[in-house]
Amino acid sequence: MKWRFPLKSCLKQSRRAKMLEETSSKRQREREDDWSNLPRDLLSNIADDLGLMELMNLRGVCKDWRNVSSENLLNQVESFGCDPWFLLYDGEGSKCSLLLSNHDKICTATIPELEGATCLASHEGWLLVFRGGSMFFFCPFSMAKIELPNCPFTELSGHVAAFSAPPTSQDCHVVVIRRGDDGELELHLLSRGHDTWAKHNRNFRVEQFSTIAAAIFIQGVFHFRDDKQGLVTFDAAAETEKWTIYRIIRPTEPVTTATTLNYSLRTGKLESIDFSKLGLDRKRVSISACGTLYSDYSDNGVVEKVIPDESIEANISSIGSESPHFKGVWIMPRYHTPSMDHRW
Repeated sequence: MKWRFPLKSCLKQSRRAKMLEETSSKRQREREDDWSNLPRDLLSNIADDLGLMELMNLRGVCKDWRNVSSENLLNQVESFGCDPWFLLYDGEGSKCSLLLSNHDKICTATIPELEGATCLASHEGWLLVFRGGSMFFFCPFSMAKIELPNCPFTELSGHVAAFSAPPTSQDCHVVVIRRGDDGELELHLLSRGHDTWAKHNRNFRVEQFSTIAAAIFIQGVFHFRDDKQGLVTFDAAAETEKWTIYRIIRPTEPVTTATTLNYSLRTGKLESIDFSKLGLDRKRVSISACGTLYSDYSDNGVVEKVIPDESIEANISSIGSESPHFKGVWIMPRYHTPSMDHRW
């Protein structure tokens, strides 16, 4: 699999690459642009100025370029000031489009792992994917894949998921939650190193907690927000009572005691996309997207922001028939390469 992103544009983005072209001797320019013979320290300087997609393209040039780009990819721990990217797929085929955070660059690729799949959660560049009765972690940039054992359900029915840490971490816990037909919350929990899912149930009235809109792990516990003013937390490490329910209040409401949430919900993110750049007519397609949690860096510090799961529907009256349905997921640009002997 290769993301289609022109290598030429990668080099143009590098100030050091421009300097290289300007300082190259006439003799070098008359040769056939033998880029593969560049000194390693110069290649490193070029790679330092490139982003994730550009570095991925450098990997395909030659052995030396692959080694240098690989080092830089593994050193990219954080993307400061970067909003999540949007990955669009149709859930049936394997063709995908990636809209970068600045919304002016599109990459395309064929990803077999997303054929017939649904992304349930996204965190730090890892996706939690459900397909054909099984679940696995997947990084669409490195194509790394980690299978999860014994999926507790065979088909999706309003399931929402979250995980506490990258799947390579010993502290990784995965939860998948849904509201059952009887209104009870049904939660499945799997911890790193285990092969059996633990099941937890709790009944909350609909007026207390409605349709689940977002699931994240933050402040040491799992948070589940509904589409109104309900919030339920689940502490996977608690010895006894694991569930707590809250009501989100408006700033103008009187309150004597309150728990402050150190994150904000960023709704309407899906509506902000110009889908024409993805080759879609917004009025003629329906799209459901999986959200994510990310850090927003500014002069005032770091603010944790949550993009909830969202959906937009086609304007049926404008097309007069059933609309095509696409899926999407918000993902932070990270490159993960677990060791060859890694196991869940």
